[in-house]
Amino acid sequence: EIRNPISGIFGSVDMIRERLEGLRKVIAENNSEKLQKWLETDFSEIKASIDGIAECASHQNVIADDVLNLSK
Repeated sequence: EIRNPISGIFGSVDMIRERLEGLRKVIAENNSEKLQKWLETDFSEIKASIDGIAECASHQNVIADDVLNLSK
């Protein structure tokens, strides 16, 4: 099935987003200056990368749907 790898990407992205958000909350509650600095830089970069992966997977999903529709 052509959609299985794409579904796996979406599932992984969702899990990473949930874990990062939980980590962000823990760090914010800790009020450590070093951890807060991490939140402002690395966390934002990681989130942007995850969003990029999700966007690419979404485009691949559209292509897969189009190919499957054309093959009917």
